[in-house]
Amino acid sequence: MPKRNARVAFRLRAPGAREVRLGSPDLQGLGKGEMIRDPAGIWNLAVDNVVPGAYRYRFLVDGVETLDPASGSTAESLGNAWSLRLVEGSNLFDLRDVPHGTVARVPYRSTATNGWRRAHVYTPPGYESGRGSYPILHLLHGSGDTDDAWTSVGRAAMIFDNLIADGKMVPAVVAMPAGHTRPAGTPAPDGEFVRDFLESWQPFLESRWRIRRDARHRAVAGLSMGGFHTMELLAARPDDFGTAGVFSAGIGGLLPRPGRPAANPSWETMHADALARLATGKSLRSLWIAIGKDDFLLETSRATSALLQRHKVAHQHVETEGGHTWLVWREYLATFAPTCFR
Repeated sequence: MPKRNARVAFRLRAPGAREVRLGSPDLQGLGKGEMIRDPAGIWNLAVDNVVPGAYRYRFLVDGVETLDPASGSTAESLGNAWSLRLVEGSNLFDLRDVPHGTVARVPYRSTATNGWRRAHVYTPPGYESGRGSYPILHLLHGSGDTDDAWTSVGRAAMIFDNLIADGKMVPAVVAMPAGHTRPAGTPAPDGEFVRDFLESWQPFLESRWRIRRDARHRAVAGLSMGGFHTMELLAARPDDFGTAGVFSAGIGGLLPRPGRPAANPSWETMHADALARLATGKSLRSLWIAIGKDDFLLETSRATSALLQRHKVAHQHVETEGGHTWLVWREYLATFAPTCFR
């Protein structure tokens, strides 16, 4: 983890407000986020010991959530938005004087949802001026976020640019589709994301970008819900991916939960054939599972590793410091991406 910490100050001019608070899902040590009003009507709060990273935040002004009007940087979540504050000091995801790739926001038509959907696609430096084909990494986000998350708060494009410039990552196209197939508060039918991915998104992607289509040059990884989606894609198409990563996640439903009956048939039973295919190692050459020791999904991750061991599916299970946060996931991406396509 980065060692240089910073003091980050937040200010909002709201002379008529009676109370202002700062809310953030990412800032540690924020407490209640109570801001103090000075005589000029400017509300202030400073947070100490902040490590380099990208942090989402919003102001709560007399009970009304609002973005920071003094900041043009934002990040999306499912059904809302955040202001975004970058704390520099990382050689991993800071903007450096290196060649830069391009990120496009792409609409496509989905047969699974019978509507329009959106994805983000990163192309590496030199893609636009070249003619050759590239490996493809499918990178999936977590619950409550959107396809914007990896490139905004996740800083993925900067991570890829810097890794490629340092000779640590094979230049690749990186596709970041939306994991939620329904609006906020609307449950999605089981398997709808996988159907959308296989029936609509992947064919659309392969028809418009110069990407390789064999398993050796196709990778998939995701965090939290995206890690669950990664396992679902491996189960649906065990011969399609050569490298896979599961960050802070595992297979859903492996552990009993209060008030929720066990799945029948179980995930293990439903996907026995796929597990047997994965165990051969003919297509999937590397499966990397990583989770923080303070993550609430730690036992789910361990149970997933135990299931894979029972079926002799080769994989690496790594437990690191940290919890269910972007401070961990950026580091995981920087560890995982160099292992793809080697």
